Amino acid sequence: MAKFSFATLGVSALASRFALAPKPEASPSDQATHKPADKSPSTPTLSPGDLDRNATSKDRPSPSRTSTVQTLASADTASPVSRRKSAVLRRLSLQYVPGRGSSSPVRNSFDPATTQNQASPKPSLSSSSTGSAATSSSRPAGEAHVYTLILNANEHFERERYPEAIAAYTRAMTLIEQVVPESPAEVEDLVCMLYSNRSMAHFMRSELHDSLRDAEKVVQTRPLWSKGHFRKGEALLALGMFELAVIHYGFASDLEPQNRELRVFAQKARLLRADKEQGLAVFQLLAGRDIACTRGLNPIQNKIFDFAKKMRNYIYLIVDRESKQCAIVDACWDVPGIMRVIKKEGLTPVAAIVTHYHFDHVGGIPPAPFDALHIRVSGLDTVMKKYPHLKAYVHEKDLPYVLESNPGLPTGRVTKTTDQYAMTLGVRTTLRFLHTPGHSEGSQCIMVNESRLFTGDTLFPTSCGRVDLPGGCKHDMVNSLQHILKNLDPAVMIYPGHDYGGSWSTIETEQLSGLLRDGYTAEWDEYNNLQLS
Repeated sequence: MAKFSFATLGVSALASRFALAPKPEASPSDQATHKPADKSPSTPTLSPGDLDRNATSKDRPSPSRTSTVQTLASADTASPVSRRKSAVLRRLSLQYVPGRGSSSPVRNSFDPATTQNQASPKPSLSSSSTGSAATSSSRPAGEAHVYTLILNANEHFERERYPEAIAAYTRAMTLIEQVVPESPAEVEDLVCMLYSNRSMAHFMRSELHDSLRDAEKVVQTRPLWSKGHFRKGEALLALGMFELAVIHYGFASDLEPQNRELRVFAQKARLLRADKEQGLAVFQLLAGRDIACTRGLNPIQNKIFDFAKKMRNYIYLIVDRESKQCAIVDACWDVPGIMRVIKKEGLTPVAAIVTHYHFDHVGGIPPAPFDALHIRVSGLDTVMKKYPHLKAYVHEKDLPYVLESNPGLPTGRVTKTTDQYAMTLGVRTTLRFLHTPGHSEGSQCIMVNESRLFTGDTLFPTSCGRVDLPGGCKHDMVNSLQHILKNLDPAVMIYPGHDYGGSWSTIETEQLSGLLRDGYTAEWDEYNNLQLS
């Protein structure tokens, strides 16, 4: 092991061998420009570091009056405290596009507990005896401390140190009432924004009930601020409370009708509500966020998880609600983490589906030259051993490569799939396999209930997987996109294999502004280095 160094492994080098390099994040509504994601400005991610100038006037508290936040932001910059205020307030207002992957943590729950709105006292300067006792001469130093705390919290968030961000936001909210000398209304504005930020930090840690409670406090204090309803909607959506999520996304959209992203999120909530009505649930697990994110004493495992986070794979659980049987799609990186979700939700896994053979989707032995490191990545072979009755479904053209990287795979439990192969999951859920070569010879998409499509690395929002790898073919990719996927029902929802450009889309969106549209442009060809014309 002396010569082994994961620093020399080169995360980017290994990542570049597989799916398309990560692109700027974009929601389906951002795709209406008819340009590839890389050729247009990247959609800002949702973090406390987003600048105020990116938000609309209705994206702030107190829409019915001139916000004291704006007054603070333009304060006299000669004062150190004012400079801190300006820096904080420019960075407090958040964008609506979810950050760090633009998708929810574990999305659905069968029996979500109903969270009641809890009354939250409005903060004011008089609510703290300590604040009342503070002298005017001592307050500037206290103000500086508060605004420094907020800046630190934002920095923690941007670096994905969410526990530290939550602690700093909490401390700032505790102190802000004591030391900020402006009006109680201003305090409410600042505290609302901090609750909104903390709600998002909880959300990123999958602490969904905490996220919901913070969002409810924002809504109670500033019912006409669209951001509070958005925060509540995203927490409700992640908790599986689809009806309530639709309602609050609707409130947010009504308060800010020019914001297209809000309409997109409302559309997603309606689609997931339709899943529930059809007896379907989909758990979308992002590597590095929902799984493969716990650090331990094993340095090699920690480095593998770091790499998983860079790859941004989605692993899916397709669930028949009535029977609670599930199919695992592209089990990789952290099988114990996947199993914890399965156990928590009371599911019975019956199938392991492979969209294509690349090791970031099936695990096992990494490709050369990294196989010389003698490491194994948790994946298909692992999950088959953990569930002795599980059956694997792999396209016949990719099966030899899957067996090469997973030599212990029990071939007697592997089903070779072909185009239009169909199977039933549980009581009400049907799966149909579509052979879509291009990224690999045996790449396949899985159509569920004729309404949800799991595309692996064949199709991402506004882009597709690489075709310059062994088994890849640009002409096959064009055929798969333009003659197979393009002809599907426009209402079909797309679940991609990586967080490259977003967590979901629809066939209609990709027909209008993605790679399912009519024809190709020189700009798109140059970007993808495919020269498809």
